Formats: sequence, structure tokens, C-alpha cells
Amino acid sequence: MTNYVFTSANRAYGPKVAALASSLKHQEPEVRFVWALVEQPGVARHVPTGVDEVLELDELEGDWVGHLRGRPIVEACTAVKGVVLKHLLDREDCESVTYLDPDIWVYAQLTPVWEAMHENSIILTPHMLSPSWTREGIFDNEVTTLKHGVFNLGFIAVTADPRGRQFADWWEDRLRTYCWDAPHLGLFTDQRWVDHVPVFFEGVQILRHEGCNVATWNLGERPISERDGELWAGRDPLVFWHFSSVDTIAHLAQLEKYAQNDIPRRISDHYRAALAAYERDFGYSGPWSLAASSPGPAPSPSLIRRSAALPLQLMTIGPLAAAIRRVVPKSARSRIRSWLLPFAGGR
Repeated sequence: MTNYVFTSANRAYGPKVAALASSLKHQEPEVRFVWALVEQPGVARHVPTGVDEVLELDELEGDWVGHLRGRPIVEACTAVKGVVLKHLLDREDCESVTYLDPDIWVYAQLTPVWEAMHENSIILTPHMLSPSWTREGIFDNEVTTLKHGVFNLGFIAVTADPRGRQFADWWEDRLRTYCWDAPHLGLFTDQRWVDHVPVFFEGVQILRHEGCNVATWNLGERPISERDGELWAGRDPLVFWHFSSVDTIAHLAQLEKYAQNDIPRRISDHYRAALAAYERDFGYSGPWSLAASSPGPAPSPSLIRRSAALPLQLMTIGPLAAAIRRVVPKSARSRIRSWLLPFAGGR
């Protein structure tokens, strides 16, 4: 039986996919690593060493090429995660499927993940494992998590059993239609949906291993250290690090704020150097093959939803809402709301 690991990315993320593949295969050479390529099928690309299979969009059930064309790249790469999960779970040799974001580096065997799947079907990692106790920490961590979701979906692991397949069916359905980067509507791609999972499904384990899914947002609760040449995160060995926004100033700012020594900065520098090396071999700077077609760029679904949601939001603001109630009859307000909700993603 096969343990599958997959990532979802367009070809511009090739260097990150190469880094992930290299680190994963060094630690777990027996897994089958799949790159779900979010591009027009047949587009030219380099396949990094360690990638066992490139899964094209036309191999998935449904017209995903048409469905994703013109969508923002973050929404597009996230929307396919559910259907790829289903596709891999349905293979006869599949024992489990683990998703890892392309900007992850694996530092040790995924033993905590495999052990968690012995008795559970769905494994999740929260953004944080403990409360923040400063005002700044509360806003940086807990308030931000309320906006983006309790669980970080840079990682999820699912077993090929009835409970895992039941979850995959539900997740694929939600991401196909409602994978929106629209926090004003209570949605952030796939992450807010998974807040429901511990309630909706049986066999869910929240993995509290501090070495899994380490990132700048949880460094304050997981001090990084070196012990006998091995990296540790808090009380556990470091297993994988999620270098989210590593290309931005925000990443460095969070390191400066929450790193408790210089080890996280050295780890980040090492990862960035590895990416630079892979960029020489796998870098691609051309246009995304699923960008909106000419003539002219089509408005993205996110832009349409945000535009439609604005009047709805204005109708809820205190003084404006009172003024609208005085001028616009209730029946007319109801008709306006019912007309806008489908475009804004409401119900």
C-alpha cells in the first residue's frame, strides 16, 4: 500500500516544489510525491527530482480548466485540493493522502503523522496550540486566526477509509464552489471550511505535536533550539516548517518579533538560499496559463463578490442602516438583499 503526499501549485512555484520534494524524499523516500499542476494541461514545465508524478487538471473529474480560468492564483491552487484528495484516495493502492503546501521543508520523518493515522481518519494542525497573553499577541495570533481559520491547511492528512472518503466528498464539494479569498464574507479559501470538521466528522485528530507545521505565527509558543545537532520546536523535534510568505517583508518582521534566538533566522536563510539554487534550475517568470483570456482581463469572481458584498455591508453599518430603514421600505430592502446575496456568496 502507498502513502501519497501531494502539493498543489502552478509552474511559477516550481522552485518551492523542488525544495519540498528534495526535503521530503530525503526523510521519507518510500512515499509517492505528486505535484497537482494548476496550469493548462500540456503546458511546458520542468519536473524536479523527487516528484514521482505530475497530475494534470484534465485527469480530474470535471472541467477544472474552465472552472479555474481567470480565478486568483491562490484560490485556484487551493480549490483543487479537495478533488485531488478524492482522486488519490480512490486509487486501489492508496493507504493515506497527505497534503503539504509547496513552501514547506521537511526536517524529519513524518512519524507523528503516521502514528496519528493509526486510529484516526483526518489529521489537522492548528495555527496555535496555546493562548496569547499580550495585547499584541492576541491581535497578531488569536484575532488573525479568527479571520483565517483555526487550522492551517498547509497540512492535512486523510486515510483511505470510509470516514476519510466522506470528508473528501464534502471538502471537494465546498472547495469547488466556495473556495474564496473573501474574509469579509467569513471565508478564507479552504481554511474556514475546515473549522467545521471536528464537529461534522468522526475520526478527527488535532495533532498537538509542536514540531509539525512550525511557522512564524507560532514561534512565540514553540521556541526553536538545537540539541545534539537536532532541531527542536518547543518540547518536540522539528518535523516540518511552513515558510509562509517567505518572500515578503512580513515574514522577516514576524521572525524579528517572535523568534527567541537567532536559530529561526538561520533556518529561514538556509531555506531562502535553497530556493535561490532551485530557481536557477526551475524558475519560471512567464504568464500563468489559466489567467483570464483576452480581450482584456475578466473580472475575477472574488472582485465580483466583493463588489456585490459592499452594499450588503453598508446596510449593516449603524447610522447608514438607520438611514436606509427610514428611506427604503422593508420589502424593497429584502428584494435588494436577495438579489445581491447570490453574487456575494451569501445564502
